Amino acid sequence: MALLPVGQGRGYADGMQPEIATGPTAATAVVRDATPADVPGLDACYACARHAERIAGADGVAVRYLLIESAGVVAGFGRLILSDRRDRSGLNYTPRIVNLNVRPDLQGRGFGSLLIGAMERIARSAGCRALYIGASRDNPRALALYLRLGYGPIPEADRKDVRLHAGADGVPSRRERDAIYVVKSLVDASAANP
Repeated sequence: MALLPVGQGRGYADGMQPEIATGPTAATAVVRDATPADVPGLDACYACARHAERIAGADGVAVRYLLIESAGVVAGFGRLILSDRRDRSGLNYTPRIVNLNVRPDLQGRGFGSLLIGAMERIARSAGCRALYIGASRDNPRALALYLRLGYGPIPEADRKDVRLHAGADGVPSRRERDAIYVVKSLVDASAANP
């Protein structure tokens, strides 16, 4: 299980260190794969009967169920789906972040940004050229975060090839119809234009 340190220490010009914050802080956060032992912490973040199933379904390569923790507290989690493996409908799925959650009492402290950044690095290292994420229409705060992190509208020409959530019959699910999806290129523009 690889740990991805996401916080960095900061130096202070006056040599004085601020008081150490108690409790979870983004500066000490670590992103890692979730394990069955993490289910109680995941439930404290967001109660879901499917945590154990999602952990079991994460193979560490094509599907990752990641969490961000600090001071022993699960601050958030999400699934990173990288594969093009086919579901029952035979459709290829698009690399995406799903089921992203940050504990309500820890929102606005940088945990979501750090978790998404770690997922982007994993996706980039796996050769993904773009990453998709969605927010329900009644969650404008999440959509604002994604836009701030460089995500934008899915180009019209790409929409027919994007498959994010679908039922067994291949028909877009209610979740896909009721969400706003955005995309971010993971290709370094300077590398694409030498």
